[in-house]
Amino acid sequence: MRGFTLIEVLIAIGVVMVLSVAVLLVLNPFELRRQAQDAARVSDLRTLEESMNFALSSAALTGQVFDSDGPNFPDDSCDGQANQRVFVSVPSDNGEVTSTLPSGWVWQQVARADLRKTDGNGWLPVNFQGYAGAGLSALQALPVDPTNTFASGLYYSYVCGSYEINAALASQKYRTKLLAHDGGDDNELLEIGSKLVIAPVRPSQGAPPSTAPSVSSITPSSGENTGLVNITNISGQNFQGSSTVKLAKSGQLDITGVGFSVPNSTTMSGGAFNLNGAATGPWDVVVTNPDAQFGTLVGGFTVTNPPSFDFSLSNAGNRSVVQGSSVTSTITATLVSSPTQSVSFTASGLPAGASASFGPADLQHDYDHYRFVVNADRQFHDHGHWHRRKRGTHDVVHIDRDCGI
Repeated sequence: MRGFTLIEVLIAIGVVMVLSVAVLLVLNPFELRRQAQDAARVSDLRTLEESMNFALSSAALTGQVFDSDGPNFPDDSCDGQANQRVFVSVPSDNGEVTSTLPSGWVWQQVARADLRKTDGNGWLPVNFQGYAGAGLSALQALPVDPTNTFASGLYYSYVCGSYEINAALASQKYRTKLLAHDGGDDNELLEIGSKLVIAPVRPSQGAPPSTAPSVSSITPSSGENTGLVNITNISGQNFQGSSTVKLAKSGQLDITGVGFSVPNSTTMSGGAFNLNGAATGPWDVVVTNPDAQFGTLVGGFTVTNPPSFDFSLSNAGNRSVVQGSSVTSTITATLVSSPTQSVSFTASGLPAGASASFGPADLQHDYDHYRFVVNADRQFHDHGHWHRRKRGTHDVVHIDRDCGI
């Protein structure tokens, strides 16, 4: 059976990569997700429009006065009235600070637990239950935007005085298709209702700001490829509670971060990367949010090899010894680089009848002082010739012993 040549394999890999890029360009997963969310928004606004029309029809059929700002306000909340309100689907207890509306308007919010109520206590204040009848069924729950935050610009709003209900859209497809053709006065919002010119301008105009995260720094920004490296902090914007982080490098498997927490939208902390055996050089830091949007700090982290083991030596100078005696000289060893390692020393070149010992026999910790003891049968002196030689960026001292009479 004929196997594949290397060239054939490389060509096949190249074709697969080209097709993958083409699929990503044509079937952009982020755009598809935004389109799915926008489809839900369009459906929600149609449901609200139908429910408002049902309630208006029911009030007319039963002789009721339609209360467009609901039972909790004294008919003063609508366009042109004393206390003009913009009712929004963003809950009052989500921790966001509202931006400033045009003069004469205020935001009106309810707590998260009440958002979907249809009895006048939900985010849209109409009591839909009070208008059921005449063959019409009441709305069971108020819809809310899939994202529903001020920061994203994606939320629903309601203004009464006739009425107008608005939503921002996120996908290019739906924005192009709907925003300029809904009959309203704001080409940046989807508008439905009986009077589409009464809502004030939203504080943030234009397309909704991107909720994709961005990464600005990582601390520390480098680590050795010998095991786990703890990360103190990753800084950026738009992080979410379950955001993940990884290191990525072309031609290498991703290194997924473990143990990270997200205390706020600008910080990830307390995690680590297992760099054991990782390729050296720059790696991209990639943070991905639950909605699959991601941000990248290109080359933000560098993987390095551990420094080579290196130490320096020094002694107290020449010493003399008489026959039958011994002499002790102190030699200092200092660790220059790399983790601590055990080092042993021996003496050579001694004259006949002389012996030498070291105490301690080896060094394992701070590479401090040890004793070099020479015992002699005849008088000689120990000439310590010390030669320095460069290795890498460190000075290494090598001993060249020349012991003689």
